[in-house]
Amino acid sequence: MENRDQLLKEIRPNIEVEAFSKTIETFQNQTLRPILKLQNEIILIVFKQQLVRRKINFEKMDLADKKVLITKFLKEDVQFKPMYLGLIIGHFTNEEVGFYFENENESSKRILSMLIERIQSQINT
Repeated sequence: MENRDQLLKEIRPNIEVEAFSKTIETFQNQTLRPILKLQNEIILIVFKQQLVRRKINFEKMDLADKKVLITKFLKEDVQFKPMYLGLIIGHFTNEEVGFYFENENESSKRILSMLIERIQSQINT
């Protein structure tokens, strides 16, 4: 399994971030940010596919409504939320999965907040 862990870390983009003393912040900056950047295209594709599947005319919505919809999908939707968490958790090393489950509530909140911010900043149409 060490080989898988090594490969996962090698494919992640390198992101320069400030060092933090809190373990959860270190996890966010050293693990979550690179994985979110790596998965960016897939994150957007999945979001757009959900819009098509649910027949939501996103283009006709104003910016505020788009942001509300993105937040609602990621925080409340029982199908959408776990799918997105899986897109990210599937790229964790064995050690990172252990940390995630030890800090599941806080880690999930951070993942979802970062996903919301990422999608909202890139979906303009």
